[in-house]
Amino acid sequence: MLPDVTAGEPHPSRFAISRWLRENLGVMGTGSDGALFEVGETSGPPRRRAPAGAAKTFRHYDQAQSFLLPPSLDDWLPEAHEARFISEVVEELLDLSVIYDSYVMADGAPPYAPRMMLKLLLLMSLR
Repeated sequence: MLPDVTAGEPHPSRFAISRWLRENLGVMGTGSDGALFEVGETSGPPRRRAPAGAAKTFRHYDQAQSFLLPPSLDDWLPEAHEARFISEVVEELLDLSVIYDSYVMADGAPPYAPRMMLKLLLLMSLR
């Protein structure tokens, strides 16, 4: 049982109990500030992580992948189709580094590639 740490009080306060623990048992730090432990200085600058988009694993997709019928996606689309235009714009003209850098951490299955999802979004917004 905890000894009477507050003279005459029926219920000791938490501050009185923590003071008694610190003085008699060495609990709750040894410093005068009551800190639980000392915090040392960090050495060097903080570590920088690689951009998450570069290190993230995405589900694989290959636009030139062959299927049973037709043998490739190129056989499905005419030369002047808007899907070809969108694919060329996303692949060659747009800088998607901001999107790739936003992938910090994700649990579960790997996400789909942002390039592919942007192509789908743009194509469906035209329809």
